[in-house]
Amino acid sequence: MRAHARRTVVLAAAPLLLALAAGPAAAARPQYVPDRTPVTIALALEPASRSAFAAAGTAPSDVRRVAAAHMALPGAAAADDTTAYLRAHGFTVASRSRWLVTATGTAGAARAAFGAHLVRTAGQLQPTRPVGVPPALRGSVTGVIGLDTTPRWRPRAVPRGLTGTDLQSAYQVTAPIGTAAGITVATAQFSGWVRSDLQTYAAAIGVPMPAVTERAIGGAATKGGDGTGGEVEVALDHEALLAAAPGAAHLIFFGHNNDLGAVQLYDAVATAAEHDQFDVLSLSWGQCEFEIAPTAMRAINDALARIVAAGKTIFAAAGDAGALDCVKPALAARLAVDFPASSPYVVGVGGTRLDKLADGSWAEVGWNQSAPGGIAAGGGGFSNVFARPAWQPATTEEDPAGAKKRMVPDIAAVADPRSGFGVFASTHGGWVIGGGTSLASPVTAGHFAATLAAAGKRNGLGRALLPILYANPQAFRDVVEGTNSGYAAGPGYDRVSGLGTPLWDKLLPLIATGPIVSVPPVTRSLTVPVTVSLPVGRSYTRYRICVSNEDAHCDTPDVTIDPAAPYQLQLPADTTRAMRIVVVGFDANGLEFPGAAYTTYDVTPPAVSAAVRLTSPTSTTARFSWGATDPAPGGGVAGYQTRITRYGVTAPVRTYTGALTSWTTTLVPGAMYTLAVRATDTIGNISPWRLADIVVPLDQSQFTLAGPWATATTPVAYMGSWISSSTAGAQATAGVRGSSADLMFTSGPSGGLVDVYVGTVRAARVDTYAAVEGRQRLVRVASWRGPSARVITLRVAGARSSASKGSLVIIDGLRVNWRSV
Repeated sequence: MRAHARRTVVLAAAPLLLALAAGPAAAARPQYVPDRTPVTIALALEPASRSAFAAAGTAPSDVRRVAAAHMALPGAAAADDTTAYLRAHGFTVASRSRWLVTATGTAGAARAAFGAHLVRTAGQLQPTRPVGVPPALRGSVTGVIGLDTTPRWRPRAVPRGLTGTDLQSAYQVTAPIGTAAGITVATAQFSGWVRSDLQTYAAAIGVPMPAVTERAIGGAATKGGDGTGGEVEVALDHEALLAAAPGAAHLIFFGHNNDLGAVQLYDAVATAAEHDQFDVLSLSWGQCEFEIAPTAMRAINDALARIVAAGKTIFAAAGDAGALDCVKPALAARLAVDFPASSPYVVGVGGTRLDKLADGSWAEVGWNQSAPGGIAAGGGGFSNVFARPAWQPATTEEDPAGAKKRMVPDIAAVADPRSGFGVFASTHGGWVIGGGTSLASPVTAGHFAATLAAAGKRNGLGRALLPILYANPQAFRDVVEGTNSGYAAGPGYDRVSGLGTPLWDKLLPLIATGPIVSVPPVTRSLTVPVTVSLPVGRSYTRYRICVSNEDAHCDTPDVTIDPAAPYQLQLPADTTRAMRIVVVGFDANGLEFPGAAYTTYDVTPPAVSAAVRLTSPTSTTARFSWGATDPAPGGGVAGYQTRITRYGVTAPVRTYTGALTSWTTTLVPGAMYTLAVRATDTIGNISPWRLADIVVPLDQSQFTLAGPWATATTPVAYMGSWISSSTAGAQATAGVRGSSADLMFTSGPSGGLVDVYVGTVRAARVDTYAAVEGRQRLVRVASWRGPSARVITLRVAGARSSASKGSLVIIDGLRVNWRSV
């Protein structure tokens, strides 16, 4: 592998802009490093049986062969021998597992242990020649990884652009395929991100923020970018997943972008798969096969094999440079494909252009467009590493040297940014249009997760999915036009779009082995309609139905279910929560076939926030803003009702129903306004009204003045002016209506005393002295029973405090409250 010298995430703003950077920079002169230079390495252990990996998952029935993963575990002696060898050569073992031993040491220790001579090029360590496995460790170790620290992986990557609804329509994600509730989708990333981007996107499309778990591997950063816009890749992945599978949980693994970081990252993902911590994996970072060190590729591919042996399904972006996937100038004209999409354990996802026709239907062609420095097109072709799996069609005359190699992609989805997806990326100015196979992979993974949930499954299908796909070409939209500058699309399988683009309503009955269960994803009723349909080639003689989050069995009496009419299931009335509804069908031999779907019982209204404030302390223009979150799982905020009233005026200033969350307008000085907001969620739960008040001060220009007062124009004063006087008895009078008053004034070292009268009764004496000149203050000076009309008089006392240098009083206004605020 080599450093990514260009980005292939495709992004567009308005107008459309293809974001492909320039080619590789000129090579820097290498310099040898001192022996004391610290290094960190990992030794990947050899599986005890590679044949177990090679055979696993070649037929749908192999989904039950999870034990294959344990058959292939490296022997305990391999880790012991490796640990002893490293310690004997001056390394400190940092961690060890059944698959990976990580150690720290020096460049001198690396030379003694592995014959590695290290140089530094452009700030990165590199060996002067490939590092092999020493004789003492052959048979125990796959390879030595980490002595080359060059960044490796390239990312393949609602206001405008396609929405989740568009994608559901295009790829036939129809009932009973729902929200992917109960499924966890994982991604592997080589950059941090701005997590709030996903929150902004969720709010914009009106769905709840998904449960997101972040895991930093080897101390990798989870926040911010990688300096090349990698944070946009992470945002694109997870916003596309949210649009395609809004009920799924997200699990994000972050790793360092080099050989060691990649191996550690994929080992961590495989370990999580073996502990059943996710169901589907989407990968959007890849690299040309020729530019990956064979030892690193082998270790990563072993991790991918572990993931599918644990029953998980992997989708990977096939690349955005068409059939010419390499960046290195010496390889740039050579046909090549992307890894990990080329792994036989992975569903490789190519790219299309998706267009909506006048009649509302959708059409697709292979994605290919010009871009700075070359083309942008969906990756595809023949692997130079992996043999053709049995489930792929026979190779053609295009196969190089008749090698019978693995072909990429397997399937395809929208990737062209000209028909791309609306993404929120704060580091790129907000809303942009995303594309690339970085979009195609998470869209496909999300739709698969939703289909998996509709099929009643919580775990993925492992490699069993690939044989199902290739055995059922009728479940795809055949893409017959377009090229990737190496191959042309045509009828049937091709190296531009694979089998074509999936039609998930046709794939659902092929994935399901038990009843296909459809329920409302969120409900306010304890009686839920459960619709049951039959998978292909299956019939049942009787059924059971229950609510169970623990297993797929029902210890309940048999029930009669008519596939033509919903079964009315009574839910337990205990609490607001997600519930798994299981339907078990029994065939004529008494064998059980479970199916399941999730619903959420939700009677909790959204939690509303409301605020109103002047746009500046010197303005009468105010911004009213509001928002809401839905605390219940499965729901979302559908919209708002807002009402703005002015105290003492019967007709509302404004009423509004819709999705807007703010309004700005100019208000009347001396008045008090109230914003009232309530929110409705997607199933009709309505919140109580939430209130927020604002008092617009009465400017001193509206006072009646008596005695000597000076008026000054100044931008720091409310409405641009104030009045001042040092003369005892100078008065400023205002008729007001409310229940309390706050005096607005400016204090300073020469501040004097001012008396405040309500009617003829003195209510307060205010000292306007302050050690600092020009301090603006607001002081409560009077309260009365109300709201009612009162006359407020401000009278200069002509006196001062002992600390003051004078008796100057500067009046800026009066804030009159209609009720205590």
